[in-house]
Amino acid sequence: EVRQMLGAADTDPGSGQDAAVRRAAEATARRIRTRTRRSQWLGWPAVLAAGVAAGVLLAPLLPLSTSPDLTIPGDVTRSGEATALEIPVEEADPDAWYRYIQELVYRGETELAEAHLREFNRLHPDADVKR
Repeated sequence: EVRQMLGAADTDPGSGQDAAVRRAAEATARRIRTRTRRSQWLGWPAVLAAGVAAGVLLAPLLPLSTSPDLTIPGDVTRSGEATALEIPVEEADPDAWYRYIQELVYRGETELAEAHLREFNRLHPDADVKR
């Protein structure tokens, strides 16, 4: 049926048909390369926009600081004062807080002591504590 459609039952395809097929293949390859380059170029802004949108939407869900909510026991503050069981470090006396950090180091609780010391240095960069 195909040979009848071509109109020549016993003839081989000639070099003219080979050249036509080659030209069509080259044209198709050019279109594919152009389309691929264009889609790669257009993809970057979309990825960047998605990243910015994710950052804007997820930022309120993240904690403001990486340090945990640190507290010190109320009994390590100045003697004679009635204090709560735990005091947030932001409200603690720097001298009492530093003594508590020293106690943590002495007890071998180095990870907690490091967390306290990092927060202490952040909140009191120029503190002159009694050591």
